[in-house]
Amino acid sequence: DGKVKTLLAGSTGLAAAFGILGFNTKKEATKEREMLESRYETDIGKAKTQLEKERQEAARKLTEQDDIAKGLQQEVKTAEKRAEQLQDTINVQQNRAKELQRTIDLLRDSEKRNKESINMLETARNEAEAKGVELRQEIVALNSALEEAQSAIKSGN
Repeated sequence: DGKVKTLLAGSTGLAAAFGILGFNTKKEATKEREMLESRYETDIGKAKTQLEKERQEAARKLTEQDDIAKGLQQEVKTAEKRAEQLQDTINVQQNRAKELQRTIDLLRDSEKRNKESINMLETARNEAEAKGVELRQEIVALNSALEEAQSAIKSGN
């Protein structure tokens, strides 16, 4: 800032000394220098104000972007937690499905064994009935033989 003013003062002073820029007097050169310095300060002030506005806008946008990024990170964390919960639910359901399949397999095995047992019981019953018929026939034959023996004993007396 000070270097620019010095440069302006020096250039307007030299210009006045050499009669350049159409200055006729030192007073005109001084007036021109002051006008240039004033214009310079006004332009620098505007530029600084504009730069500050741009810095503030950039800071605001950066803050907004940071907030958006934090929000997105939070959404990602929430989604990851939800995904973990869903995976846990899937694992639980898969384990339940496996348990149900084991139970179904056990029930099928049990049903098969029950059918085999029923078949074996029916076979045993049929065999017992057949044996019962044979035993009845033997009893009838033995009763007949007993009656004949008793009749023979009575007639022999």
